[in-house]
Amino acid sequence: MLTNSVVDFCITRFTRPTPSLSLACTSVVFFFIACAYANRSTPNQSSSDLQGDWSTYKYVLLPINLQEHWSFVEIQNCMDGSKLYYHIDSVQGGHDSKHIFAVLDWANTVLAARSVTGTAYSYETKPRQSNPVDCGIYMLHYVYKIKMW
Repeated sequence: MLTNSVVDFCITRFTRPTPSLSLACTSVVFFFIACAYANRSTPNQSSSDLQGDWSTYKYVLLPINLQEHWSFVEIQNCMDGSKLYYHIDSVQGGHDSKHIFAVLDWANTVLAARSVTGTAYSYETKPRQSNPVDCGIYMLHYVYKIKMW
């Protein structure tokens, strides 16, 4: 099982931001957003504190670690406002996609100070992990593949 520190090291070391194209965030970003959502409080940080201004990238990759399981969301079209969310999870039913999309819609609305809703998709990954501990490796693999595409 991978820790947040290991995942963050791999993301910062192997998936550098590509100006105007893609940004892979570290694991703390979704955690921060989810905590603010749970309390329905305005985040203390602005969107620029969430590892850059997402509106300057076409794609943002956001790792998610909830209940000791890893998955991630690709947010597409951050630049033009018509966001698409793709939830990539190596375990069927590992994370509740509807909850994750609700958190992201709420964060976009709060941070943008206007109503922003993305179109959401849950993506069934192939291959799927065959045990309960490899989710972090699968998540890093898919983040890397999408980032390098």
